[in-house]
Amino acid sequence: MVPLSLMRINSLISGVSLCLLFFASAALAQRKKNVLFIVVDDLRPALGCYGDPNAFSPFIDDLARHATLFRSAYCQQAVCAPSRASFMTGKKPDHTKVWNLETHFRTALPNVVTLPQYFKNHGYYARQIGKIYHDPLAAQDPPSWSAPGLYGVTTNLGKYVLDSNLVHAPKATVSEAADVPDSAYIDGMVAAAAVKELQHMSSKPFFLAVGFRRPHLPFSVPLAYWQEPKQNIPAFT
Repeated sequence: MVPLSLMRINSLISGVSLCLLFFASAALAQRKKNVLFIVVDDLRPALGCYGDPNAFSPFIDDLARHATLFRSAYCQQAVCAPSRASFMTGKKPDHTKVWNLETHFRTALPNVVTLPQYFKNHGYYARQIGKIYHDPLAAQDPPSWSAPGLYGVTTNLGKYVLDSNLVHAPKATVSEAADVPDSAYIDGMVAAAAVKELQHMSSKPFFLAVGFRRPHLPFSVPLAYWQEPKQNIPAFT
């Protein structure tokens, strides 16, 4: 099992979970709170905070101890695009008409106000880094954001780094353990971009959405995450 504390966005983002909303107080205009929204693809409750004895997820577990842990939360549909469209719009799949991986939710609901769009409409700077929506059209969804997103469309970038797998991508082996830094894979790229964005945010309050793709197949992460985890991990702060 890939250790679930996959990404450390330096000391600014210390862990990821199924879907987390972090509210950080800031001395900004009208004292509005910033929002850091993190979503992780295919991450089920196989986490220490949910009682999984094999999962090594110290940052998520520590966050759960200081936050609200939901034990009866269910996705609307066991498919990526419908579930994401439902969550981001607050509408069930029967209303979004999204049941596959290709349909844009704005086909049926052109005027729907998404979660980030709501914040943007109320004076927030809304930015997307990583996978938030799914299909290529919805992945960028201009009404949702204040600026174009980064790494929103799923490609072969960062899925594999070994030449033997790149030849057969996108559907090659189910796992890869290359001895490379985090930045060689897509989630490392997303984490680095999120850190940079946080360090250069404007004076406006922000809604920053960060989407990680692992543990979705392929299980391709740096070798370090396949090895015995270190136990001396600092607490989430």
